[in-house]
Amino acid sequence: MTKRQECGLVKFWRAEAGQIGDVLEVLDEAAQWLTSRGVRQWPTHFDPAWVEPAVSRGETWLVTVEEKPAATVTLDWSDPLWADDADCAGYVHRMAVRRWAAGIGGQILAWVMALCTRR
Repeated sequence: MTKRQECGLVKFWRAEAGQIGDVLEVLDEAAQWLTSRGVRQWPTHFDPAWVEPAVSRGETWLVTVEEKPAATVTLDWSDPLWADDADCAGYVHRMAVRRWAAGIGGQILAWVMALCTRR
């Protein structure tokens, strides 16, 4: 799979070590927004150690709109919480969209579904 994929104005970039700050900014903004609405799904601040392993494995993507980081999504090919056979499913983790880009979540999930289908 290539480093970059496009879906209209939305572009998907495999996150690299130097982009962990961008990934964390998106996650933190989404987490704080959830918390402000009483949703206790995530901490208000993500520790870099929580995302670094997935970035180093090439599982985390930055989603840009007009070259600005708008969202992030991590796609794993196994999950210990599920009893599926290895490599038979993709698991979405840490999907977050910045508020100014609200509405692109469906496009992100459609991209993930297409990626899983191709695999």
